[in-house]
Amino acid sequence: MIFIFPVGHDDSKFHRFPFISAAIVITCLIVFANTWPVAQKEGERAEELFRSIVARSQALANGRGRGSAEVRRLVEEAQSSPNYKVFLARIEEAVEWREGFSSEDEWVGRLKEDIRSLRETITGGVFHRFGLVSDEPRLHAFLTHMFLHGGFGHILFNMLFFLLAGPSLEDRWGRIVFPAVYFLSGLFAALGYMAVSGASPVPMIGASGAIAGLMGAFLFTFTHSRIQMLALIVVKVVPFSMPAWVFLPLWIGGEIAHGLSQLKEGSAGAGGVAHWAHIAGFFFGFGVPFLLRWSGIERKLLPLYAKVGKKTEIRYADASLEFQNDRIYHRAIRLRDGCEWAGSVEAFQATIRKHPDALEPHLEMAEAYRLAGEPQMRRDALAGALELAAARKHPRLTEVYETLRKASGVVKASADCYFRLGTAYEASGQIGEALAHFQKVVDQFPQHQLRPKAEAKAAELRQSKVYGPPGRIERTRG
Repeated sequence: MIFIFPVGHDDSKFHRFPFISAAIVITCLIVFANTWPVAQKEGERAEELFRSIVARSQALANGRGRGSAEVRRLVEEAQSSPNYKVFLARIEEAVEWREGFSSEDEWVGRLKEDIRSLRETITGGVFHRFGLVSDEPRLHAFLTHMFLHGGFGHILFNMLFFLLAGPSLEDRWGRIVFPAVYFLSGLFAALGYMAVSGASPVPMIGASGAIAGLMGAFLFTFTHSRIQMLALIVVKVVPFSMPAWVFLPLWIGGEIAHGLSQLKEGSAGAGGVAHWAHIAGFFFGFGVPFLLRWSGIERKLLPLYAKVGKKTEIRYADASLEFQNDRIYHRAIRLRDGCEWAGSVEAFQATIRKHPDALEPHLEMAEAYRLAGEPQMRRDALAGALELAAARKHPRLTEVYETLRKASGVVKASADCYFRLGTAYEASGQIGEALAHFQKVVDQFPQHQLRPKAEAKAAELRQSKVYGPPGRIERTRG
């Protein structure tokens, strides 16, 4: 037997911790830990009652007298019924048909009691109360069914696929749009399943419909990202990778094939898997990023993050992050990871020419030079990245500068760059660094238009270093 599951992808780098994704995973695990043991006990009780009803109904069918043929027909129909409701209804009809039996007969009375108990066990069960039952849907179940899972394998594979797509999409869309898309995908998946399955008393549970929506969105957003996979073949683990544009279409193609097979069997839930929920969720999710991009909303949802002291400053950008969808950039990353330095640098340079405002390709190219053992080329790449970060007031300005300073020892930069560095260091509370860089503008660029501003800032910072920030003495005394 072969099991294949994802373990990561090329674009799994985050600007901030994916709190929403983590919260969804933790909630699913907590709900599973509290509901699965209960559901197992309910299932064992239902199975016990079912076997008892089958045995007693068989005795009912073997009886003689008027109506025995009709009783046998009803019992046979019950045993081949598609769900528990039809099964119990046929058995009850058979009891009524059997002439000479009454509720006072001991074993017939027990049969009726078993029927009542089985119906109560199923309808009162945790999956029936919180799962989505299409023939009697409850409003809360459209949400709660996404947190229920029917076994360890069910939740394991769902969470693996969620972690493949969820954190990356949260990082890209933010903590408001991402959960909205996730839960809307789950809702659309549920509606799609109900439309195909019709009225069914079998509850649908699991997050796979919502996760399928994330996979569709991942395919559109990270088309050329390579997905790292593990194949478990008997007892051997085989790692391999596959582009998203290959793996995800193959996956949804398999789901469509299974869904069509279910329709031929006459039930959209045959086999215990809601393939049509996966299909509906996937295509809904695939359409979401298309609409976001077509409407221009996506440009406003692409955040850049930078640490400012203990806080996180968020700035929004548009064109500067478009390189993330460029296949040349992803090719450069793959070539670098494969130790093909020349090809990697060439692809990074092509990306920089195509996206001149993007900082990350400069930094990735500098990393390629470092790995290739080209220190001077690395310093040149970092110097270019530094000037770009200063010109764009990029949140990673000080990070780039510190990297270059470690690599070069002494950094020569423009007056604009030094001034931006001084401002950034001041904002992060590093007064000594801020003062030093404002002073560099004053000393090295006496004719520059920023010199008066830098001189004023330096004087202000010297004053704050001597006397401390306003109110400091009063707060200490108080």
